[in-house]
Amino acid sequence: PADLFNGCPGFTTITIPDTVTVIGSSAFADCKQLSSVRLSNNLTELGSGAFLNCTSLTSIRIPKSLESAYSGITVDGPFDGCTALKNVELESGMTKIPADLFNGCPGFTTITIPDTVTEIGDSAFEDCKQLSSVSWSSKLTELGSSVFSNCTSLTSIRIPDTVTDMGDHVFS
Repeated sequence: PADLFNGCPGFTTITIPDTVTVIGSSAFADCKQLSSVRLSNNLTELGSGAFLNCTSLTSIRIPKSLESAYSGITVDGPFDGCTALKNVELESGMTKIPADLFNGCPGFTTITIPDTVTEIGDSAFEDCKQLSSVSWSSKLTELGSSVFSNCTSLTSIRIPDTVTDMGDHVFS
Protein backbone atom coordinates (compact mmCIF):
# COMPACT_ATOMS: atom_id res chain seq x y z
CA PRO A 1 0.00 0.00 0.00
CA ALA A 2 0.99 3.61 -0.53
CA ASP A 3 2.64 5.40 2.43
CA LEU A 4 2.75 2.13 4.38
CA PHE A 5 5.82 2.98 6.49
CA ASN A 6 6.34 6.57 5.33
CA GLY A 7 8.62 8.40 7.76
CA CYS A 8 9.23 5.48 10.15
CA PRO A 9 12.27 6.70 12.09
CA GLY A 10 13.44 3.36 13.49
CA PHE A 11 13.90 1.18 10.41
CA THR A 12 17.52 0.47 9.48
CA THR A 13 17.09 -2.82 7.58
CA ILE A 14 14.19 -4.15 5.54
CA THR A 15 13.80 -7.50 3.81
CA ILE A 16 10.88 -7.64 1.42
CA PRO A 17 9.69 -11.27 1.17
CA ASP A 18 9.52 -12.94 -2.24
CA THR A 19 5.72 -13.07 -1.94
CA VAL A 20 5.57 -9.27 -2.48
CA THR A 21 5.19 -8.17 -6.11
CA VAL A 22 4.32 -4.47 -5.67
CA ILE A 23 5.71 -1.77 -3.38
CA GLY A 24 3.33 1.20 -3.32
CA SER A 25 4.06 4.88 -3.75
CA SER A 26 6.00 6.45 -0.87
CA ALA A 27 5.83 3.13 1.02
CA PHE A 28 9.18 3.74 2.74
CA ALA A 29 9.63 7.44 1.93
CA ASP A 30 11.57 9.53 4.43
CA CYS A 31 12.81 6.54 6.43
CA LYS A 32 16.03 8.46 7.06
CA GLN A 33 17.82 5.67 9.01
CA LEU A 34 17.08 2.96 6.45
CA SER A 35 20.48 1.77 5.22
CA SER A 36 19.81 -1.74 3.89
CA VAL A 37 17.00 -3.07 1.71
CA ARG A 38 16.60 -6.49 0.16
CA LEU A 39 13.90 -6.38 -2.50
CA SER A 40 11.66 -9.32 -3.35
CA ASN A 41 12.98 -11.50 -6.16
CA ASN A 42 9.44 -11.40 -7.57
CA LEU A 43 8.95 -7.62 -7.44
CA THR A 44 7.23 -6.32 -10.59
CA GLU A 45 6.40 -2.72 -9.63
CA LEU A 46 8.00 0.00 -7.52
CA GLY A 47 5.71 2.92 -6.79
CA SER A 48 6.58 6.57 -7.19
CA GLY A 49 8.88 7.70 -4.39
CA ALA A 50 8.81 4.23 -2.79
CA PHE A 51 12.15 4.99 -1.09
CA LEU A 52 12.02 8.77 -1.52
CA ASN A 53 14.63 10.58 0.60
CA CYS A 54 15.96 7.46 2.30
CA THR A 55 19.23 9.30 2.80
CA SER A 56 21.09 6.45 4.55
CA LEU A 57 20.39 3.83 1.87
CA THR A 58 23.80 2.91 0.37
CA SER A 59 23.13 0.01 -2.01
CA ILE A 60 20.31 -1.70 -3.85
CA ARG A 61 19.93 -4.77 -6.06
CA ILE A 62 17.13 -4.54 -8.59
CA PRO A 63 15.58 -7.93 -9.43
CA LYS A 64 15.16 -9.00 -13.05
CA SER A 65 11.40 -9.35 -12.42
CA LEU A 66 10.89 -5.56 -12.12
CA GLU A 67 8.65 -4.31 -14.93
CA SER A 68 7.72 -0.78 -13.88
CA ALA A 69 8.68 2.08 -11.63
CA TYR A 70 5.39 3.89 -11.65
CA SER A 71 5.62 7.66 -11.55
CA GLY A 72 1.91 8.29 -11.25
CA ILE A 73 0.95 11.91 -10.78
CA THR A 74 4.32 12.89 -9.30
CA VAL A 75 7.70 12.91 -10.98
CA ASP A 76 9.54 11.13 -8.17
CA GLY A 77 11.50 8.06 -9.12
CA PRO A 78 11.42 5.27 -6.52
CA PHE A 79 14.89 6.29 -5.24
CA ASP A 80 14.60 10.06 -5.70
CA GLY A 81 16.67 11.88 -3.07
CA CYS A 82 18.59 8.78 -1.92
CA THR A 83 21.83 10.76 -1.67
CA ALA A 84 23.93 7.96 -0.10
CA LEU A 85 22.96 5.36 -2.72
CA LYS A 86 26.33 4.55 -4.30
CA ASN A 87 26.07 0.87 -5.25
CA VAL A 88 23.39 -0.11 -7.76
CA GLU A 89 23.17 -3.65 -9.13
CA LEU A 90 20.80 -4.65 -11.91
CA GLU A 91 20.21 -8.40 -11.90
CA SER A 92 21.35 -10.31 -14.96
CA GLY A 93 18.33 -11.51 -16.89
CA MET A 94 16.60 -8.13 -16.78
CA THR A 95 15.48 -7.17 -20.30
CA LYS A 96 14.18 -3.63 -19.71
CA ILE A 97 15.17 -0.94 -17.26
CA PRO A 98 11.84 0.65 -16.34
CA ALA A 99 11.10 4.31 -16.97
CA ASP A 100 11.99 6.62 -14.04
CA LEU A 101 13.69 3.83 -12.06
CA PHE A 102 16.57 6.00 -10.84
CA ASN A 103 15.14 9.41 -11.75
CA GLY A 104 16.43 11.92 -9.19
CA CYS A 105 18.94 9.59 -7.56
CA PRO A 106 22.05 11.77 -7.26
CA GLY A 107 24.59 9.53 -5.49
CA PHE A 108 25.89 6.72 -7.69
CA THR A 109 28.70 7.28 -10.19
CA THR A 110 28.70 4.14 -12.32
CA ILE A 111 26.13 1.76 -13.73
CA THR A 112 26.61 -1.55 -15.50
CA ILE A 113 23.75 -2.47 -17.80
CA PRO A 114 23.43 -6.28 -17.92
CA ASP A 115 23.94 -7.88 -21.35
CA THR A 116 20.34 -9.09 -21.27
CA VAL A 117 18.91 -5.53 -21.36
CA THR A 118 17.51 -4.48 -24.73
CA GLU A 119 15.64 -1.33 -23.66
CA ILE A 120 16.11 1.55 -21.22
CA GLY A 121 12.84 3.34 -20.41
CA ASP A 122 12.17 7.09 -20.42
CA SER A 123 14.00 9.10 -17.76
CA ALA A 124 15.46 5.94 -16.19
CA PHE A 125 18.61 7.81 -15.06
CA GLU A 126 17.42 11.41 -15.35
CA ASP A 127 18.97 13.79 -12.79
CA CYS A 128 21.61 11.27 -11.69
CA LYS A 129 24.04 14.14 -11.30
CA GLN A 130 27.08 12.07 -10.21
CA LEU A 131 26.71 9.39 -12.90
CA SER A 132 29.94 9.53 -14.88
CA SER A 133 30.34 6.03 -16.36
CA VAL A 134 27.95 3.66 -18.14
CA SER A 135 28.86 0.11 -19.17
CA TRP A 136 26.47 -0.86 -21.95
CA SER A 137 24.61 -4.03 -22.78
CA SER A 138 25.74 -5.62 -26.03
CA LYS A 139 22.08 -6.24 -26.89
CA LEU A 140 20.71 -2.75 -26.22
CA THR A 141 18.41 -1.58 -29.03
CA GLU A 142 16.32 1.22 -27.52
CA LEU A 143 16.99 4.32 -25.42
CA GLY A 144 13.85 6.11 -24.22
CA SER A 145 13.37 9.87 -23.98
CA SER A 146 15.44 11.80 -21.42
CA VAL A 147 17.22 8.62 -20.24
CA PHE A 148 20.36 10.55 -19.22
CA SER A 149 18.88 14.05 -19.10
CA ASN A 150 20.65 16.31 -16.60
CA CYS A 151 23.37 13.76 -15.84
CA THR A 152 25.92 16.56 -15.56
CA SER A 153 28.92 14.33 -14.69
CA LEU A 154 28.46 12.21 -17.81
CA THR A 155 30.99 13.86 -20.12
CA SER A 156 31.74 11.13 -22.66
CA ILE A 157 29.69 8.26 -23.96
CA ARG A 158 29.73 5.82 -26.86
CA ILE A 159 26.34 4.54 -27.89
CA PRO A 160 26.47 0.88 -28.93
CA ASP A 161 26.00 0.04 -32.62
CA THR A 162 23.06 -2.17 -31.66
CA VAL A 163 20.88 0.86 -30.71
CA THR A 164 18.29 1.46 -33.44
CA ASP A 165 15.73 3.62 -31.61
CA MET A 166 16.41 6.72 -29.49
CA GLY A 167 13.82 8.96 -27.86
CA ASP A 168 13.90 12.75 -27.59
CA HIS A 169 16.34 14.59 -25.34
CA VAL A 170 18.27 11.46 -24.37
CA PHE A 171 21.21 13.55 -23.07
CA SER A 172 19.64 17.01 -22.64
